Amino acid sequence: MRLFDTPDIASFSLTLHFIGVSFILCYLRINYGLFWAFLFHFVFNAILFSYQFSTSEINETPITHTTSCYTLSVAESGVLDNLADFEISQKHLQWKTLHLNTGFHKALQFNKMDLDFFANQKNIQLDSVLDLYSQKKQFKVYSLNIQKKDSCLIELEEILRLLEKEGLMVKQKQLDAMRNK
Repeated sequence: MRLFDTPDIASFSLTLHFIGVSFILCYLRINYGLFWAFLFHFVFNAILFSYQFSTSEINETPITHTTSCYTLSVAESGVLDNLADFEISQKHLQWKTLHLNTGFHKALQFNKMDLDFFANQKNIQLDSVLDLYSQKKQFKVYSLNIQKKDSCLIELEEILRLLEKEGLMVKQKQLDAMRNK
């Protein structure tokens, strides 16, 4: 079963978590008073923020790779936020705290609007190439920055192979074999 391959499931579970906390706050307010609801809310937020700040500056494995066509840098960025700060232009692709596959899919949407960031050689559908890969560590988010040089086009497969070599992405066949063990 592939429920946790996308960050949308993580976002959904966090939403359910916060709904549950809201019910607890309502219960405390009705049965014990406003003070206990405020106190619970304060403690809950303090725990969440301390966890987020302790993991938001994770740069354990920053990766920088430079070729004649582009410069790529990737670093772990934290947890909990999977939809922040996406930018793409003719020479620049960057996102922070965004799931790797989701970010690439978003970049491919822009690429289809004649942005020409990724090369589409041999009429291969870039979406189908990306669907062969999955992020190795689920519920981890990364900051990614690709800076193009000159007017060359980047091969998405090359970027994915590099991320696979660095242990951030895994081919779907390998992922299925890992699950079946």
